[in-house]
Amino acid sequence: HAQPCDLVIFLECPEEIMEERMAARGDRLYGVKRNMNRFKQQMLPVVKHYEEKGFLFPVAAQVGAEAVYHQVSLKLEREYRLVAEEGTAR
Repeated sequence: HAQPCDLVIFLECPEEIMEERMAARGDRLYGVKRNMNRFKQQMLPVVKHYEEKGFLFPVAAQVGAEAVYHQVSLKLEREYRLVAEEGTAR
């Protein structure tokens, strides 16, 4: 069963950096470009929907994995601590 969603973590990264990272792991440029286009067509409307609802938490992902982990961890800790203090379940 689908559960209500009140937080969406969106990892933002410039396309050029994503292409570099994918190429470094061996992905072919054609496949990378195809996947980027598919993402833009299919996922950006979903991202916009949650942004309009105020549920989107954008994270600058070009800074590296440790910094992203730290930002996301802090957000989740804050959100779930607030929920626990309010006595409600997510």
